[in-house]
Amino acid sequence: TMVTPLNVPRISNRRPAPRKWASPAAISSAAQGMLNVCATVLLFSAFVGTLTHTLDALPVGAWARTAVYGLFELSTGVCSASALTSPAAAAVLCAAIVGWGGLSVHCQVLSVCDGCPVAMGWFWLSRALQALLCGGGMALLIRIGAVRVETPPEPTALRELMVSGSVARVGGF
Repeated sequence: TMVTPLNVPRISNRRPAPRKWASPAAISSAAQGMLNVCATVLLFSAFVGTLTHTLDALPVGAWARTAVYGLFELSTGVCSASALTSPAAAAVLCAAIVGWGGLSVHCQVLSVCDGCPVAMGWFWLSRALQALLCGGGMALLIRIGAVRVETPPEPTALRELMVSGSVARVGGF
């Protein structure tokens, strides 16, 4: 609005300046960020798929397999932990994996924070400590009885699909 000599506001005929959030540069930047996150997800999905076939050829136990999956990818690690036979071990390992977050999530976060003054040593140390605190905290809660763990029901076809990563292993699809 403009003010006239009599201090009476009147509406201006000028168009408002375009907002910064709607600018082509902002849209391009948002699209680039989304592509970076999607590319990271695809890269780690392919890597974990290859890793699954490699681990199938080695004499690796379920615990170690779950820990390796959780190191690289959050959802695959948690899903693998949920299939462990010991409910208490599954809960502790799930908590540790969620505390860690997975290298896939870390790469996504770091791609978004590119150019931010983040001390990488402290970042990795804090993530590792968070994994230890979450896993240790869950173990303590189970030990003192604050969290009750029960044997899960038989795996469903969907859980089998998520754990195996192969549609061919579920119901003969």
